[in-house]
Amino acid sequence: MPFCVNCGAEIHRKCKKCPRCGNDPWKLVSPEEEKPPRLDSKSEKLYLAPILSVLVLLGAIFLLFSFSIWQLGVFGGAPSRGYYEKDVVGGPREIVLGMPYHVYRAFDFGEFAIFINIIGLSMLVWSWHKLQKEVKSIRTLTLAVSGIVFIIFAFFVFIFGFNDLLTFTGGNVYYKPTFTQQYGWIIESVIFGFLGYFLLYLAERFGKREGVKISLYPVIMIPVAYVLILVVLLVYIFGLHNFLHIRDHTNYRTNLSWIVETFVFGLSCLLLFIRAEKIRRTEGVKLDLTKPLMLTSSILLIATLVVYLFGAHSSFWDLRDKIDLIWMVELLGFGIPCVVFFMKTEGIRRKEGKMRSIYPSILIPTSAILLPITVFVYIAGVHFSLYPPPYSDANFSWIIEVILFGTPSITFLIVSDNIRKKELDGRSILPFALLPISYLFLFISLLVFFFGVHSALWDDYGNDNFKWIVEVIVFLAPSLICLIYSNEERKIQPAFMISASTTLLILALFVYIPGIHWTLSDYKFNSDNFITILIEALIFIAPAIVFLILADRMRKKAGEVRSILPYLLVPVSYILLLAFLFAYILGIHGTLSDKYGKTDFMWSIEALLFLTPGIYLLWRSDRIRKAEGVLGSVFIYPLYGLGGVLIAATILEFILGLNNFLYSTEQNLNWLIETSIYLISAVIPLYLSEKISSRG
Repeated sequence: MPFCVNCGAEIHRKCKKCPRCGNDPWKLVSPEEEKPPRLDSKSEKLYLAPILSVLVLLGAIFLLFSFSIWQLGVFGGAPSRGYYEKDVVGGPREIVLGMPYHVYRAFDFGEFAIFINIIGLSMLVWSWHKLQKEVKSIRTLTLAVSGIVFIIFAFFVFIFGFNDLLTFTGGNVYYKPTFTQQYGWIIESVIFGFLGYFLLYLAERFGKREGVKISLYPVIMIPVAYVLILVVLLVYIFGLHNFLHIRDHTNYRTNLSWIVETFVFGLSCLLLFIRAEKIRRTEGVKLDLTKPLMLTSSILLIATLVVYLFGAHSSFWDLRDKIDLIWMVELLGFGIPCVVFFMKTEGIRRKEGKMRSIYPSILIPTSAILLPITVFVYIAGVHFSLYPPPYSDANFSWIIEVILFGTPSITFLIVSDNIRKKELDGRSILPFALLPISYLFLFISLLVFFFGVHSALWDDYGNDNFKWIVEVIVFLAPSLICLIYSNEERKIQPAFMISASTTLLILALFVYIPGIHWTLSDYKFNSDNFITILIEALIFIAPAIVFLILADRMRKKAGEVRSILPYLLVPVSYILLLAFLFAYILGIHGTLSDKYGKTDFMWSIEALLFLTPGIYLLWRSDRIRKAEGVLGSVFIYPLYGLGGVLIAATILEFILGLNNFLYSTEQNLNWLIETSIYLISAVIPLYLSEKISSRG
């Protein structure tokens, strides 16, 4: 077996490279050749490039923020308001204002700082992120980022300067300003634009020499175009709104300037997108124009919904007021371009071979906004019609509002459902929309049922005592309708009945436990109150048990073997046993430690009223489980819990009682009696739980 002449490792005869040292095993390597290679300049640049790239970004951010300060210094020095005094013969001095002059002040706009410092920063970081992926030279990156900063300067100065020129929303002074104080933004935007374009041109030239495969111009053209979309939409939306609601129709400059601004900014945005798309096509990359169209149409859709909701509400909530339908014109002004942009987006997607429609992704969120508002108006309208506020009559104009909100919402859901069934696997989206509404109406109807029963039994409101029954029916009916149409079988599902019974059981416990306690803890026992509490609790428990039995039968018909009753009855019994512990421990403690000599054993009745139904529910659940063949008893854990809590009460009372007995002036052994009672009470459930668990 041959060996390597350099390191002595065993090698094969046909081996041309040593597996240990990596050299030629048949040729001795000179010491000079064994020296590790030095890190060349290219490798050093690779390590330094990320650091220098971040430094370039930080410098650009500093330059961007300093621009705001520079703007404040240049355009903040306009002359202030002035006046002079004139002597009037035979009268006081009269203050005469001079002729007002308009002055452009960038910082008279609060939006200017927002655009520069937030949106401008976002544009800069996005462009830098795109550039540093393609540009490897720090020189080219620095030139490109500097050019982008100047273009951002020119862009925002042009937007706010042009808006100020048309609307005169800046400052007014009474001394004639200089030309630059009025129109300096034009010179500023031209200089900044030229500097930005020149720096980008140099970066483009250097980038081509260094092998950059893409053009650098679209990197800034695309974010500028997107910001222009935002500017156009803001100008268009607020301009149209203010134009339709103006009071002074003679101020044409302010009233119609938004049309000129929308046209100029919109045309600029379109030209930027067209130019960027041509550049990308020459590079073999296709620019996705559906994204700006979707953004535009989505914002218009939001504006349309806002106008529709507030307009319909303000017009039809109270028909006694004067109805103003100018919002419908505004609705058309937002809705028509919204629909046009959506159709254009759909057409582009079809041409590109994307067969899945965008309409469900638009109509479903729209319906999701309208449906909750419809439900809220319905609930509030029904309630205030039955129980009108003071100094107000019953008003049913909310029905028109419900129709206006509910009709498009249901229509959008049905259209979206049909489109999805044609394109996808046929699954319906109606259950996802109708089920939450069904449960919401159920919850509201149960709350009305609870407060209605409570007020009918305890208060005296005259003839309005049982209007809540109508309210419950009006809320429960749409709940059942939505539930039935949310499944293909067109049946009420067991989960609905379980939810209703669970809510009613909680309400029954909420009435039963505090009611029993307050009635029996009163020194003047009132039998009428006691009977009223029992009646109210039974009114809530009875439908809960009916719903549980119906749900259990539905489940058994559907093939379910195990009953759902133990899953609901056991938690209820736990709550009752917990109430029993509180009444038992606090009752014994209060009786034995009473300093005034009053002995009250009503707590024992309260404890029995909590313990008895708790034990019965556990026993009933245990019987059901044994009939189904389920091993283990449900008594074990609650009995362990009762014993554990009583043991803790025993220890606590023993420690505190002994301490009080030794260090207080009252030598009282009631604490020892209380400790013994707790201990005996704890041993009984612990013994029973051990005996039950040993039987299996």
